[in-house]
Amino acid sequence: MSELEIILVLLFVVFFVATVMKIATTLERKRAGDSVERPRLVFFFLGCLMLICMIPIRLFELLSTPIVLADIAVVVTNFLGYALTYEWGRKARAGAEERTTVRAYQIYYHGQPYALIAKEGIDTLLAHKLLKRQHTVELVEDFQPQAQRQGVGITLMRSKDGGKAMLMRVQGPEPKPGPTDAAAGPSAG
Repeated sequence: MSELEIILVLLFVVFFVATVMKIATTLERKRAGDSVERPRLVFFFLGCLMLICMIPIRLFELLSTPIVLADIAVVVTNFLGYALTYEWGRKARAGAEERTTVRAYQIYYHGQPYALIAKEGIDTLLAHKLLKRQHTVELVEDFQPQAQRQGVGITLMRSKDGGKAMLMRVQGPEPKPGPTDAAAGPSAG
């Protein structure tokens, strides 16, 4: 083996070691939930580049078995790194772990912060006339008995750590049009 062939084999060994180290850091980033788009591109690019670099090596008649094996090892390692950047078999689990976000709004009772409530809960309380529209969203004076009469379920939940914030969960039927809704037409006046 000539000196030039030894240099090429050593160069491919350096690429191989660097690729293995890059795979390790990419897997760490992937576990941490960081983006692996850039390493994916690098693995693919280097894998293709290492295949293409065999053409000039062949043209200069330096292609020997140790060089081919070292180059193929780098190519395989890069494409392995490329494949490891994807989530194989985790799609079903990811759907179950995916968290939904809910926008919560502060509602008031007797002028004091009372609970947090989702937009859907506010819509239900407004439809059943259990909220007053002011510069704050405030519950009517006797909202609990009115809610029970209308079949609206109101549940207050506190966090286990004993914090002051409460979450209000509202479940109820669609509101029935009452006599005030019918009287609000053109004949009212």
